[in-house]
Amino acid sequence: MGEKEGKKSLVMVNRPPVLTLWAAVVAEVLGFEHDEALTLGRVAVSHLENR
Repeated sequence: MGEKEGKKSLVMVNRPPVLTLWAAVVAEVLGFEHDEALTLGRVAVSHLENR
């Protein structure tokens, strides 16, 4: 993965879904239910995007 015939490939990541999932996992580890954790993840990402 990465180089093909000496060329480097670039991976683009859509950050909001990744951050939402990360925040949801953290919330679940802290003891929130799955649905609550997803909501908290979405709110956190929304807050960061609107800065």
